[in-house]
Amino acid sequence: MYLVLLWPDGAGNWEGRIKDAKTGAEIPFGEIEELVSWLEAHKNDESRRSA
Repeated sequence: MYLVLLWPDGAGNWEGRIKDAKTGAEIPFGEIEELVSWLEAHKNDESRRSA
């Protein structure tokens, strides 16, 4: 399970962190596209593990 924290930066863009609820690890990102890319990559990893 992951927690995604988002907030607007000073320029009006979104930034945030992805937090792994199991390990407590945090992955920062600077724009929404980075978040989407990480989620897509992670979804592919999970699909391979469950196959």
